[in-house]
Amino acid sequence: MGAFTTLAKKKLKALAAKKAAAAKKAAEAAAALKAVSSKVVKETKKHAKDMVTERTPGQAKVVTPVKAQRQYRKGTRVAAGVGFAAGAATGAGDDKKIKDLNKELERLRADLKKSKTETARATTQIKIEKTLAKIVLAEEKAKNNSSASKTSLRPKSRPSSAPKKSLRPKTRK
Repeated sequence: MGAFTTLAKKKLKALAAKKAAAAKKAAEAAAALKAVSSKVVKETKKHAKDMVTERTPGQAKVVTPVKAQRQYRKGTRVAAGVGFAAGAATGAGDDKKIKDLNKELERLRADLKKSKTETARATTQIKIEKTLAKIVLAEEKAKNNSSASKTSLRPKSRPSSAPKKSLRPKTRK
């Protein structure tokens, strides 16, 4: 009976150690997620501010660093809009899921225009970005399900530039 209890104690200790390690990993992951999400919120607030505020006279003059930052963020917003329009125009929205996501995106954009506080705009912008990511994934999945060949063609050999007959001098016998 003593050997059984010793074995049970060892198993319990091992299980407790595994739980402690899992809890530690979960805490580390939560801290990393918190750091990443705070960066996303900060960037989203910048986007929201750019969309609402007018340029200052100093920004209207071509001040390279400020213009580059504003213009880059503006370009990302425009690209997201163009990607959405292209997806809708090509008929990629035939799938019911993609259509639902596009409707959700339109609703979120309307909510973004209606939102009054900066935090509401930031959270709505995050939702828009997540929805755009879902749309892109759904379109990629739809594209991957096409009837195109899954295997690549066999590579063809290139013609050699080497002479057909060896140019080495023959050895004398």
